[in-house]
Amino acid sequence: NTSLTSLDGLPCISSLEGTLAVNRNTSLLDLDGLSCISTVDGELSISDNADLSSVDGLSNITSVRDNLTIELDPSLTSLAGLSSVTHVGGILAIEYLDSLRYNSALTTLEGLSLLESVEGDLRIHSNNALNSLGGLAVLGAVGEDLLVRNNACLDPAEAEEFAASVDVGGETTVENNGVNYPCD
Repeated sequence: NTSLTSLDGLPCISSLEGTLAVNRNTSLLDLDGLSCISTVDGELSISDNADLSSVDGLSNITSVRDNLTIELDPSLTSLAGLSSVTHVGGILAIEYLDSLRYNSALTTLEGLSLLESVEGDLRIHSNNALNSLGGLAVLGAVGEDLLVRNNACLDPAEAEEFAASVDVGGETTVENNGVNYPCD
């Protein structure tokens, strides 16, 4: 949708059954209209929103039953709105937030500081400006595969230390991080 700038005016829904997809809204500025949601009993997808700079409207969400995907959001500067999420029941994918087309602004995952577990894969892939995984400090378990790859500004030693600190049920892949490290 090229003209949608706000989700304000939506009814105050506290729980959502099914998929919440906020995708391809080129003028959407924020997610404040979703601020009452505390649980998503399905998938949460935030993808390809050119002007979206934060996910603060999601600050009451504590749990996502299925996948949580954040990708292709070129203006996204913070994940602080996900600071209440403690559990993802499927895959957590933070991908392709790089270059001018995708996102050169997201430098940290600090908004995920309460996340304790991901039942599916954790994919942190191709985020050119990402320089810290410190926001995932309390993450103890990934049920399936862990992938930390192609994050140009991420210190390779930090990526390896992070992977070693998490109990991973599947394969662990940490590669090609820090090709531009340290970044300004």
